[in-house]
Amino acid sequence: MDRQELTQYIEKYRKLLVESVEWWQKYTPDTKHGGFYNYLGRDGKVLFTDKNVRQQGRLVLLFARAYNEIEKRKEWLDLALQGIKFIEEKCFDDRDGRTYYDVTEDGRPVRKRRYVVTEHYTVMAFIELYKATGDAQWKAKAEKLYKTIMMYYYNPELLPPKFYPARKVRAHNIPMIISCTSIMMRQLGGDTSLYDKTIATCFKEVSTTFRDYGKKAAPHIIKAWKEWSHAMDYYIASNEDQYGPWRVGSAYPFIFQPNISRTMLGKEINFPTNPHAKNGYHIIKTFYSPYENSEQSPGFLRYPQELKSLEKMLAIWENGLKEARKAIPLADDGRHRDEAERLEALGHFIRNAIITTMNIKRWWLKNMQMLTSPDAKSALKVLAEIRQIALDEIEN
Repeated sequence: MDRQELTQYIEKYRKLLVESVEWWQKYTPDTKHGGFYNYLGRDGKVLFTDKNVRQQGRLVLLFARAYNEIEKRKEWLDLALQGIKFIEEKCFDDRDGRTYYDVTEDGRPVRKRRYVVTEHYTVMAFIELYKATGDAQWKAKAEKLYKTIMMYYYNPELLPPKFYPARKVRAHNIPMIISCTSIMMRQLGGDTSLYDKTIATCFKEVSTTFRDYGKKAAPHIIKAWKEWSHAMDYYIASNEDQYGPWRVGSAYPFIFQPNISRTMLGKEINFPTNPHAKNGYHIIKTFYSPYENSEQSPGFLRYPQELKSLEKMLAIWENGLKEARKAIPLADDGRHRDEAERLEALGHFIRNAIITTMNIKRWWLKNMQMLTSPDAKSALKVLAEIRQIALDEIEN
């Protein structure tokens, strides 16, 4: 993709993004009571007038971020400011400094959740407003509300239990949203030690509570997750891959492209699937070839670049797989060990799927090269390379 083509894509998707923000700008504001309507039809009609406080925070975040990162439109900043005014005046419970979950159109409390999640979106809104205006009050308010959230996170006994001791249950969304908010809090600058500590605590909670690998194995599990998350930056989701090798892994068939048999039949084969599998083999494209949308570059231009990206993905994925392997002997016998072995097996499966995806792209490129060979000698040379790819994939 050259710079001109890239610029065209940037302009196209920027236009779509702006149109989306402008749709919300047109239909969501409540000009009488303040804040934003959340329950809208496709035509912008208000379907229900109660206001969800999470959505109030998200919409302040949307308009402030649009102002910060898309265009300095005063009307976007004004909307963010009127939205935060509604939240501050109508959506906080003065008894504990937390927010309600739902309020009426004019801001009377309807419902409040026992857990602390809605507050995070108000913190994010404060942060984005600070970045938009430079006004220190928003920084101070973000820090204050964040500390309130942390008080409940580190002292869960302050909240009424969702379940009683007979059944110990914890919500996965709590460390998730806390991690997201803590990463954003770092943008405020200053001492980040509380945010860093909290992010590490959340990762530890996930690795020892929700996917219980045991305390000794957990550090290696977290390193594996970090490497795999980084590796996914190099994943490219093309049609032929998500309906091919990424869907079924290294069981994906490599079909010889030239039609050397005297038949009118196609070369696509039905991939074996269970009877209950949704869409069955119909959603698996086995005769690998470029399957792009009209806006994509053609496969013969894409594949060399995609291979370079997948090579980076594979190298980083291998690093994570090493950490996952280290975790297995450190996990306690029983459930912890089983969980660690299952994770390593999953990582191994995905590693092999990466290799299959790389091999099938090389397979297609070499098949095309052979089909356009100028003479038999050249074709046989390429055929030998195709054979080696097949042997490599069998080994994989």
